[in-house]
Amino acid sequence: MLKGTDNARKFYLIYSDIIKASKTPYIIIDTNHYGFSVPESKIDYLRDEITLGIHTAAIRRAHYQKNALKFHATFDKISTEVIVPITAIIALYAKEDGIGIEFGEDNSH
Repeated sequence: MLKGTDNARKFYLIYSDIIKASKTPYIIIDTNHYGFSVPESKIDYLRDEITLGIHTAAIRRAHYQKNALKFHATFDKISTEVIVPITAIIALYAKEDGIGIEFGEDNSH
């Protein structure tokens, strides 16, 4: 998972590179981490994670606030605010080719 400011910067640089390459960014989130907010029906409890597409065409009002990525997305035709603590992100990758970055274990939770 992401730790510290350097990894947060790395996340945003890679995210920007994926978007510039006209690819679809996805994140994998550790669902055991405190402070995230996504529809419970979308969580894979067998793997304790959720994978979300975060392309600018799929999310709205995205912003970074207090060490969390916040945005609105539509799940089952319902607009939902999603909150993802940066430290809960396990990986960021492009859907089309799987290229991205995996972040190491986080011991803060």
